[in-house]
Formats: sequence, structure tokens, C-alpha cells
Amino acid sequence: MRLRELARGVGVALSAGQADRLLGHLELLERWNRIHNLVGPGSPDEWVERHTVDSLALCPFLEEGEGVDVGSGGGFPGIPIAIAREDLQLTLLEPRQKRGAFLLNARARLGIQNVRILQGKAEELGLGARFDFAISRATFSWSEWIRLAAGLVRRGGRVVATLGLHPPDPDELDEAGAGVGLGLKRVVVYQVGEQPARRLALFERSVPRGTGHPAARNS
Repeated sequence: MRLRELARGVGVALSAGQADRLLGHLELLERWNRIHNLVGPGSPDEWVERHTVDSLALCPFLEEGEGVDVGSGGGFPGIPIAIAREDLQLTLLEPRQKRGAFLLNARARLGIQNVRILQGKAEELGLGARFDFAISRATFSWSEWIRLAAGLVRRGGRVVATLGLHPPDPDELDEAGAGVGLGLKRVVVYQVGEQPARRLALFERSVPRGTGHPAARNS
């Protein structure tokens, strides 16, 4: 199966059952997308690489625990990750009502037990710094995302930032992360099928938010 082969290419081994559920997510998304335009034009065949496997590429960098996906929209990256990594607990945040309704429907139809859905904006829900990791995809610029995500993860928690095709310089990432209490751990290059190589930045919450480099130097 093409999905399973592409997933192996980003370091994720899927069972036949997991692959079926991931394809079921895309089929459900296609039906809703005709009416509500959740992810723009396309078909499940196109979305396998563009959305599902690109979401699965985050899996190898998430340690066991509880995470949050901010701006989940059509369920990316949270639903593919939840299906592939049943050891994780995920909270999907989505401020828009129709997308939130889709996520609730998808969770029920696909029988996803390790996900909860919250409707609203992260900065308005008062979740606090409680999560082991924070992820988001195609919702914020990388700099906006790390500023928001820094307030969602506990000390030692991980923030994963997708950098797209034209990533910033590592020094810029390091400086921006330090300003919100995140230490840059590494930048990862990955490729989905024949698509151009993409990059992820992995940050860790190492100091209280806003203390930046001075606190790190004095510790």
C-alpha cells in the first residue's frame, strides 16, 4: 500500500488497520470538504502525501506523553499522529465551529480514543504550561508559533516547529527560541515521497518563559 510505504520513508511503521483508519480520515474529510472547504481543493490521493504523511513525519520526534495540536483544522497533524501513536494523548484545539464539528465527527467515526477536542483559541482557554509537547501545522509562521507554544509546554517539554521549504538560519531560530524560554535542540530534514525536502525545528522548554539567554548564563 502506497501510504504505508510513504510512512516508512519518514520513519513510521503502520499496521494495515492504522493505514485503513488514516485513509478513512481522508475519505471523511473529502465529504465534508465539498461543503465546508476545510483544507482547500484536492482529493484523498493528493492528500496522502501533502497532509497525512507530512503529519506522520512528526511522530519520531514526539516522546510518550500528552500533547496539544493548535489549529487542527481538518485534523492535521493531530489525527494522523493519534492513529499512528496510540501511546500519546492529544488535545486538538480548533477555534472555528465547522472545523471543530468535523474533528468531533472524525473522532467518533474513526474510533480514536486518545484524542480530546477543544473549541477555542489557545490564548483564551487558559490551558497553562501543562503539555509534554506542542505541535501545529500550516496555521502560524514559525516565529508566531514558538511564541504561542512556549506558554503551553511544561519545563522539559518539546515544541515542534515546521519550517517549510525556506527555513531560517539556525542562529535566528536559536535567538528567537531563547527569547521565550525555548532551547533549540536541532533542525531535522525530512522528505515525503518525491516532494522537496522540508525541515522541522525541535525546541525544548528549558527556562521560565521570557527569561531567555541571561537566565541560561547565570544558571
